[in-house]
Amino acid sequence: MVIELQKGMAGTKFSPLPRWARIWFWISSVVVLFDATFCVFRPYTLPGSGGFLAALFMPYKYYIMVDRRYGDATDSFSLSQGLCNYVEILLNIIALNMPSCYAKETKLTAFMASTMTMWKSVLYLLMFYDLGGGDSRYRENANPILEIIFGVIPIIIWIIVPLIIIRNMWKDLVGQANDNADENEENYEKQSMKGKYNLRQRTKN
Repeated sequence: MVIELQKGMAGTKFSPLPRWARIWFWISSVVVLFDATFCVFRPYTLPGSGGFLAALFMPYKYYIMVDRRYGDATDSFSLSQGLCNYVEILLNIIALNMPSCYAKETKLTAFMASTMTMWKSVLYLLMFYDLGGGDSRYRENANPILEIIFGVIPIIIWIIVPLIIIRNMWKDLVGQANDNADENEENYEKQSMKGKYNLRQRTKN
């Protein structure tokens, strides 16, 4: 019992995720939480609207000049994205707080969260440039330089970093699966040899 208790305590000391990945999950969670709250609680968060949250989100008065979806409280896409972001944040927090004794589950959760983040960012980049031209009003008289600095670069960061995490987690998960398969095959061979040996012994007797 003492050994099991010590093992459980040891499992809570560190996370199986790399340090840089944990830092990213914390930074991403804070930024995405702020962003999601702005989108979900519009128009109360819109700068200059007089809403009770407007002062907290005053920096967005510059961003909504670049990404005009954010300035439109009726835009359903940014609202839907904001709601989905809360699920992404929840998965980030779960991955960050799982003890090392749940290493496989932690990596799988990190893999899922990063996949959501990456594809959400890809989708938003495509929507940002309005490939079909259905929402061209959001980019009328747009400044290309400001779009790249405040729009494209942050989105690309939110694509590249999750992709790196996905790659690392995939390698670890597949490696663990292969190791388990090899171990099961080895155990099967041992059991098979043991069974044949016992059968020969019974035959001799």
